[in-house]
Amino acid sequence: MNLGGRLPLPHELPERGLRVRVSELGVVQRGLVGVAADELARQACAILDHAHVEAAARDQRTVAAQERYWTEAGQALGRRLVAIAQVAERQATNAPTGPLVSSFAGLADLATGARNEWAWATKVAELLPSTKSPLHLSLRALARFALRHFSIHAVVEVRGSPRAIEEDAEPALYLVAAGALRIAATTGRATEVRVGLAFGERSVTLKVKDNGSDVELRPASGDLSYDQLGRQLEKVGDFHVNRQAYQGVEVVAVVKEGRGRR
Repeated sequence: MNLGGRLPLPHELPERGLRVRVSELGVVQRGLVGVAADELARQACAILDHAHVEAAARDQRTVAAQERYWTEAGQALGRRLVAIAQVAERQATNAPTGPLVSSFAGLADLATGARNEWAWATKVAELLPSTKSPLHLSLRALARFALRHFSIHAVVEVRGSPRAIEEDAEPALYLVAAGALRIAATTGRATEVRVGLAFGERSVTLKVKDNGSDVELRPASGDLSYDQLGRQLEKVGDFHVNRQAYQGVEVVAVVKEGRGRR
């Protein structure tokens, strides 16, 4: 076949030659598909391995945060029980008159307070962020429980795209929010709380604003204070409290990502 030096067109090839070329092409295609499939499988395994390692690390941080929280909660409950014992000892030595009645009333109040504290502590620990429940979902679940437990209306507003937060920042922010909710509902006597969670490009900001009494007017609590809340952020972020006269208190916590531990 004289083609004048040009390459043959498909319809000009001999039938047998064409079958050979198609067969060879099929082998090459199957080989490429096999290599691509193997590479995709390898990459998928690598991604899964990385995800499992990251999930395990995050869960370890959650467990560590739970242990710290339960230690503090146990200490708080212990102080309540000591107070109950002291009241009981005083009323046992009193004559059965008016003071005895008031002692019993004080004992009942302390016992009720201890029971409520324990119920709140148990739920806070149960809802700590994890791989299955990221920070914004944990905060929303906590807000729903606060309504039932404290009769306080808490709204959680999220700005930006929620994402995992590095190091120990996620449980720390959560515990700051939980503590601020508790102070607002108890010593602050607030009825409403707005919890704002903003995901910026390199930072995450938590704001807890209540409509309770000014911070200076709030009775001192023996087992929780704003200073203690701030210590949750010592290694991972910044913390401050805004006192707004006749407008409640705003707790602000900011985590700047990528700066590492202090």
